[in-house]
Amino acid sequence: VYNRIDPRVREKFGRLGWMFVRNYHDLPGRRWQTVFQTESRAVVESYCTENKIHYEWKSGNYLRTWRVRPAVIHHPITRDLAWFNHVAFFHVATLPPLIQKSIRSTYSEMDFPNNTYYGDGSTIDDDTVRNLQQAYRSEMVLFPWRKGDVLLIDNIMTAHARNSFSGPRQILLVLADPVTRNDVVFDSGRQ
Repeated sequence: VYNRIDPRVREKFGRLGWMFVRNYHDLPGRRWQTVFQTESRAVVESYCTENKIHYEWKSGNYLRTWRVRPAVIHHPITRDLAWFNHVAFFHVATLPPLIQKSIRSTYSEMDFPNNTYYGDGSTIDDDTVRNLQQAYRSEMVLFPWRKGDVLLIDNIMTAHARNSFSGPRQILLVLADPVTRNDVVFDSGRQ
């Protein structure tokens, strides 16, 4: 995916990183109490501080969080550059048009339930998001699942599970050799 992205887009994200903004409105499944599984603002604040997540309590008992992360990292073993983020996945432009319209008519941009920005807070234009989506599509591998299939992936080098699925299924997940932020070197050389 990294090699499929316009070099100017890679450079800008490499320099600025990306920001994920999330608003916890008083909606089912979106309340901060549900997401953080607590009624305590102090517990939420502690979690955010420990995980380098900025937070702001808004009127109406809702919470806004944002975090700035690198968009490109070096794989901890191969040292290859990897496009490792959710810039396109959480950007409002990836939603179906009717849902986008509803969100845009209901909230100001900074109050969208989820959205992504460049790391300096500037807006990511829809054309850039489309470029990223095309990079993912051009590297997509599809196959029909069969009962008993096992999928083993490198979670840094492989974006996965982006298409919808319907029907009965059972998914068992195992994470092996977890990698933390301290294990990777970001594109700019920062850790």
